[in-house]
Amino acid sequence: VDEPDAEEPVPHECKLLWNWILNSPPALWINFHAYTGWQNNSEYPFHGWYEVEDREILSDPVQRQLYDAVCDTLRLKTDAASSHGKARLHRPDPLCYQMARRFGIPHVFYELNNGKGGKHRATQDTLHLFEAAVQTLTATLS
Repeated sequence: VDEPDAEEPVPHECKLLWNWILNSPPALWINFHAYTGWQNNSEYPFHGWYEVEDREILSDPVQRQLYDAVCDTLRLKTDAASSHGKARLHRPDPLCYQMARRFGIPHVFYELNNGKGGKHRATQDTLHLFEAAVQTLTATLS
């Protein structure tokens, strides 16, 4: 979302994704992406993640509880003092922030460092984190 307060995104591709979200809202949005090397929000060569600071953007207390549980899962499943002990905070313009703010959809936004063990290790870690996030989702909602 280019303009965080715009009614809807402008680019065509963004509108298609936005319409999909409106018509079939996911229970949890997951965004894993990888990089190689050192970044400000991660102690090399480990992973890092992002969170929204103001949990009140999730107006539904159940969704807020789910989001807190997913964030705790990410923190506990990360095998080092990642992100200098805490998550990096989202700005209001990413899609996952807007989904949380406008529709109450919690998310996983996680950076995997290929420098930790290469692409294969990052893939294994992604699957491990995905499974943990889904288990947290199902346990929290049941």
